[in-house]
Amino acid sequence: LDFAKIDAGKLSMVREDTDVGAVVAEVFDRLKEQLESAGCEASLERAPTDPIVADKFRLEQVVTNLLTNALRYGRGRPVRVKVFQTTKEIHVSVEDGGHGIALADQERIFKRFERAVSANEVSGLGLGLFITKQIVDAHGGSVKVTSAPGEGATFTIKLPREKI
Repeated sequence: LDFAKIDAGKLSMVREDTDVGAVVAEVFDRLKEQLESAGCEASLERAPTDPIVADKFRLEQVVTNLLTNALRYGRGRPVRVKVFQTTKEIHVSVEDGGHGIALADQERIFKRFERAVSANEVSGLGLGLFITKQIVDAHGGSVKVTSAPGEGATFTIKLPREKI
């Protein structure tokens, strides 16, 4: 459903004052049991963040996508989530100890139906990171991955603190 809306350029956004740190903590708490059941030692490091004008539901989708990917690709390995702010941005990072992503694949994985590993290895449609990027872009932010094969991955979201 979201994919069709994004594809048509009609993703609805309900912007309101949103505490990004609280959104991340809510999603983390909701998924923590699943992460731990999969053998992932999960931790959240949350510094205070000022509210920004954002779509809370869409940001929940972003964090859910990143954490479920960490669970899917980093099963049995630590997952670390960090939230902090600078003078201009709020940063959210999700670090896993999974397969890692080759440099050649790091841009491609944000495109629709693209994945860094085959569907035989890990299930999924290849839409989660595409949707994540579209939502973050719609907030005037950025998303990037830092990774190397066999060394896990860190996905970092940066959202502007000024109102857009």
